[in-house]
Amino acid sequence: MLLVLARVGDEPARRLVARWSEQDARLVTARDLSRPGWVTGDVEASRATAVVGGDRVSESDIGGVLVRTPAIRPRDLPHVVHDDREYCAAEMTAFLAWWLATLRCRVVNRPTPTLLSGPDWRDTTWRAIASSLGISFAPLRRSAPAGRVPTADAHDPASIVPVTVVVTVVAGRSVHRAPAAAAAQARDLARAADADALTVRFRGKGADLEFVDADPWVDVDDPAVADALLEVLLADPGSVP
Repeated sequence: MLLVLARVGDEPARRLVARWSEQDARLVTARDLSRPGWVTGDVEASRATAVVGGDRVSESDIGGVLVRTPAIRPRDLPHVVHDDREYCAAEMTAFLAWWLATLRCRVVNRPTPTLLSGPDWRDTTWRAIASSLGISFAPLRRSAPAGRVPTADAHDPASIVPVTVVVTVVAGRSVHRAPAAAAAQARDLARAADADALTVRFRGKGADLEFVDADPWVDVDDPAVADALLEVLLADPGSVP
């Protein structure tokens, strides 16, 4: 069984579950966290259970998890009393961060302290990491109202850096054919971010290639990306870098 943890309105996630139907892929949403049947923590592995699509399943039957939500939001919990939603969302996010980190199967991407679905780095952090790896990057151009200091990621829409090369890395491999330099730099960034799945954007070409940004949110509607994710999730956890 494969799980796709996503928000109720995530249509790409639903299409991915349908694509992976032969692997018994199932969608998990915030509503499942409110249903009885969860048994985890200080229990024998054979007794640990989760709730998936309203059904109680054994954790031992879970072969892999793709995380498609950065956090549980109050608006994801319409079934919870309004005044309790913010608290419940924070508690559910904290629980999922712990649960995903303790699962023995492959989780893509594993949670970080600030995001359930991988690294939650600002543009300035990505550029600092790129610099430490010897990767050139496109400078950020920012604007702000007169008399105010621009915030780190407040882009002026008119000055967005044009992207010419997009590389998606899954488990240390670029999914599509890409310029060798871009593919190598994308792999280095994914490794530095400890991200199984990462989309990296560049501008320029050849020796003039510059890093623009990176995002753990990959395009699961892309058949090649979906197939690469499936291969990773089905592999023995110890056999994938």
